[in-house]
Order: sequence, then C-alpha cells, then structure tokens
Amino acid sequence: MRGNDLFHTGARNTEVLRELLTRHGFTLAAAEFGGSIPRGLTLFTDTGRVSVKTFGKEHDL
Repeated sequence: MRGNDLFHTGARNTEVLRELLTRHGFTLAAAEFGGSIPRGLTLFTDTGRVSVKTFGKEHDL
C-alpha cells in the first residue's frame, strides 16, 4: 500500500481505470467520479447511451 493512501479506494480505482482505458486505446467522453454520493450506472449497448442514477434522479453522460 502507499502509506496514507490506504483508504482512498475510490481514487485508486479511478486511477487504475483511466490507465487501463488508455492502455487499450479508449478515451473517456465524459466522467463522473469522486465524492461520497453512491451512483448506479447503466450502459445501453444498442445505442451506447450511458445513464447515471443518483438518489433516484437519472441523467445521461
């Protein structure tokens, strides 16, 4: 572990995700990371639409 980063799980996950996407040639068109708000994500594979639901409210990325 990296010293005081022990409990920064979300930040570490974000860093690894960005590195993996870059390594495999993907570019993020939008992102919603951080904070302490839980989110649900839906990917509509037929259209590519991505929807995020937070506290019952839904919006597209």
